[in-house]
Amino acid sequence: MIYKETKIWKRLSSTQVVRFVCFESIEEKRFAIQNADFFYMPFSSSQIILADKRQIELFAEESITYRSQWYASELEAIEAHEKEFSDFFEPEFKA
Repeated sequence: MIYKETKIWKRLSSTQVVRFVCFESIEEKRFAIQNADFFYMPFSSSQIILADKRQIELFAEESITYRSQWYASELEAIEAHEKEFSDFFEPEFKA
């Protein structure tokens, strides 16, 4: 399968952001979130490098077809990911 990657950002506070890595199945026109990376102030290039490395490792280790659920829109995929991994979102930042 062939996928198109989109990085979608959400501001959690003035010191915290989350970056969702969304893949679109080109053949099926469906969307899945592979992972979400949290960044905290002070931001550093090492945070970004580590997150990018993890993203590539996840993609290589196991097909996103098996790792994630697929949805009709990017927003649906994000909402489902946030619900599934709600323990990682601090209570005041839950969607």
